[in-house]
Amino acid sequence: MKTPTFRQWMAPLALGGMLFIQGIVLAVWLKKDTRPPQWDPAVHLMSAQHYSDEVARGNWGALLLTPTFPGHPPYPPVAHYVMAMGMGVARGVGVPVEDCAVFCLQMFSLGVLAVGCFLVAGQLWGRSAGLAAAALSVFAPPVQYLSHQALVDVALAAVVVLAYGCWFRSEGFSRFRWSLGFGVVAGVGCLVKWTFPSYMLPVVFSGVWGLLKGRSRANILFALLVSILLAVPWYVANLMIVVPKLTRVAGLGAQEGDPSGKTWAGWVWYVRVFWLQWGGPFMLASVAGLVWGFFRRSKGTLSLVFWLVSSYAVWSLVSNKDPRYLLPAAMVLPLSLSSLPWGIPLLAALVCAYLSVSSLWAGSRSGSFRDPPVSHHWPLAEMLENVLSYRAGEAGVSTLVLISNEGYLNGNNMTWTVKSRGWTDRVTVRTKTDRLGEFTDFVIVKTGSLGPAGSVTRQLSAREDVLSESGWFQKAYSRAAHWSLPDGSEGVLFVRNPVTVPLKGDVSLEGWMGTHWDGARFVMADSKRFSGSQQGEISASQLSFKSVALRNVVVGLDGLRLVADNDGRPRLLDLKETTIRSAEWTESDALAFLKKKVPPIKDAKVTFEKDGRIALSGHLGVLPISLVARLDLLIGEKEDILLTHLMAVKVGGLSVPRFFLQRYGKRTISLCPTPRRPFGVRLAGLKTEPLRDGKEGRLVVAP
Repeated sequence: MKTPTFRQWMAPLALGGMLFIQGIVLAVWLKKDTRPPQWDPAVHLMSAQHYSDEVARGNWGALLLTPTFPGHPPYPPVAHYVMAMGMGVARGVGVPVEDCAVFCLQMFSLGVLAVGCFLVAGQLWGRSAGLAAAALSVFAPPVQYLSHQALVDVALAAVVVLAYGCWFRSEGFSRFRWSLGFGVVAGVGCLVKWTFPSYMLPVVFSGVWGLLKGRSRANILFALLVSILLAVPWYVANLMIVVPKLTRVAGLGAQEGDPSGKTWAGWVWYVRVFWLQWGGPFMLASVAGLVWGFFRRSKGTLSLVFWLVSSYAVWSLVSNKDPRYLLPAAMVLPLSLSSLPWGIPLLAALVCAYLSVSSLWAGSRSGSFRDPPVSHHWPLAEMLENVLSYRAGEAGVSTLVLISNEGYLNGNNMTWTVKSRGWTDRVTVRTKTDRLGEFTDFVIVKTGSLGPAGSVTRQLSAREDVLSESGWFQKAYSRAAHWSLPDGSEGVLFVRNPVTVPLKGDVSLEGWMGTHWDGARFVMADSKRFSGSQQGEISASQLSFKSVALRNVVVGLDGLRLVADNDGRPRLLDLKETTIRSAEWTESDALAFLKKKVPPIKDAKVTFEKDGRIALSGHLGVLPISLVARLDLLIGEKEDILLTHLMAVKVGGLSVPRFFLQRYGKRTISLCPTPRRPFGVRLAGLKTEPLRDGKEGRLVVAP
């Protein structure tokens, strides 16, 4: 057995050395920066904590079921698993969980990125080029910028580059081991983010061409099978949540002012971003590297161009634009630069490393993608501690409405603060203000800028209502505390007054909890169970709520607190308990609900059968689908419980294994108050009535 020479050890030592330097830089940056996580990082941290908590409870099955958060589709879990391990380490050694989670994720990602770049450039232009590419990518300004946050974009770029490294080494899938490696990395890549395949079009083309020509067919199919086996379980278990939410998020770009892919501005948007992110000299040197590759007829140059151009085209067409979405394609820039004569990429790598280290001591205004650490104190925890002090001794969960969408004070990072400190059983955070005051115990409003202009239109109107001393809001709420914020503004806390004046006379129900009533009759009286509040009964021919239409409704309300707004309309501040005494949901109304929630479904049918069974059927494209579920109600002395059981699901005539129905299979839904529905619900009874005497089937609430 030959002893490895220094030359053979040089590459691993060099890669390890640059990652060691990067680890020190990242640790110092995280130590010096005291700002809370922004919007998306807070969501990723909450997802990671969910997995960490579930594993601590011994619930390993929860690793497949991803939590959801308002405004965000569920993200694939691999990056969150890494962050969750970092959180476990943090609790063991007593360091902040946010910092340790970010450090573990980004150092792992940067390590994968360095290896991937070494594989690609080393295969194309030699070991020296591979080391240069690794250094250029790890220390590149946009990579450094994104590696300071709990974001999955560096991890995504890393697995994309590593996948290309395996593909290049497989030499068109002709080498089995590297083809297998590609299949593993591709499967993991799809579990880092759903967008992974959009960067792999050259490989897809190569695979299809190989299948058509009969070249390395077995290796291609085996790699495809491995990637599918790795990725499919998570996607099947979460598909019904991922698809609708991802479709909605993808269309947000137009609302936020991003240029359409059908316009010239949309097609040049990322060119401008590249110039800002990487800098003019880096861009020009990278283009020179591609030209140099074509001039020398270097193997792989055309594949790099195809990688960059195809990814650019895909993401230019998507209306929702963000600089980080094209980071995996931008890795072509350091790779192509490394093809130049050795001195040029070496100098560029040293400059990038210098910028990375010097950013630790740079001023706060050092460029769009140079991100020096900032020691600013945003008092999110202090705000929440003050809120909790007002509810000392109270049972249940209080609702806090936050009127701010600023980067360091928003609903996501406030919710993360609640979760990370274990306060979820005491307070929940909301940001929707279209029904200001509804089920709201506390309000925190920010003065000054509320956040990005396209996202705060409703919040601006709500802030005006809150801060008006002569308006309806300050008749029901009192100013309780305020905090100075680092951007020169203030955060002001309002607390709901314990007693409100009962309203007399006719009261409009329209808009309460997002409802619409037809033929409603409402009578009120003083509550016998909850002092300082009212009780009432509503009877209506129809109630519409979130696409659900119920007929012949009789509802009892208790613990009502109402206040008249500036236009004299009643605002529902609080409600302790709702009793549904009677209601009907017909098959036609259920079918209308299904079509609205699942627009692609055709030939849909909903049937209410006996014993609480509900059958659904239809076609999604050419595939017939059907499912049978059952509803049961357990009426208790203090709370009612709804049991749902997904009994059978068929797609294309084949039964879906129960393994893939974990999220939906059997659920126990308590009707006691929850943070999202802060009032209890009681049902007089629940049963299904099949088609009979010419009357369509119904789901009926009745004794």
